[in-house]
Amino acid sequence: CESLATVTLNANLRTIEDFTFYKCSSLYQIAFPRQLTSIGRSAFYKCTLLEDANLSTTRACTTIGDYAFYGCTNLKTLDFGTKLTSLGEYAFTGCTGLLAVKIPDTLTVIPRYAFSKCSAMTSLDLGLGVTLIDSFAFNKCSSLTAILLPDTLLSLGDNAFYGCVSVGTLTLGNSLRTIGNYAFFNLSALTGLSLPASVETIGKYAFKGCSSLTGVILPATLREVLGNAFYGCH
Repeated sequence: CESLATVTLNANLRTIEDFTFYKCSSLYQIAFPRQLTSIGRSAFYKCTLLEDANLSTTRACTTIGDYAFYGCTNLKTLDFGTKLTSLGEYAFTGCTGLLAVKIPDTLTVIPRYAFSKCSAMTSLDLGLGVTLIDSFAFNKCSSLTAILLPDTLLSLGDNAFYGCVSVGTLTLGNSLRTIGNYAFFNLSALTGLSLPASVETIGKYAFKGCSSLTGVILPATLREVLGNAFYGCH
């Protein structure tokens, strides 16, 4: 439905099913009903004019499926509300207009490619519940200037923040155990790094290309640093 511009949903609607508004390229506005609990796979895939996704108006939206808002290039504001427990892979990949993300404390896993290539994002609040940030989750978020990882985080996947070239400040949580391969590859604006005592493994090429890095503090408890972890840190 390429001409569909606005939608009014039934007040009692609980689920927006898979592919419901797939490639509705003229859709720019939608109000989510209070009873909504889940948004299906690719439900708003490439709705390229959609400006806002405000789920705080719902009582209990707990689930957003894979690719749900993939390629919504005009999406600027996003509010998950306070009930989200499941976020799909590639859910917001390529939302190049998205400016800020605030993860609710109820979400424990940020999956693969969830916010990959959100190139306008300048602000990221990871909340107080996340234990895993999976591979490529924030890959190439090139406008992000600071990363603050919560103390609940245990593992950081491969390429999680790959190519976040504007990040000048990186704070790692006190429970982080594993930093994946290429996790912070090419954070070329990063100048300092202190690893908490909880870190046990640093993956290969994890900090490769962090060319502005002038100092690193490694904990005595560190067990394994894989090949080329700090390659090219001049």
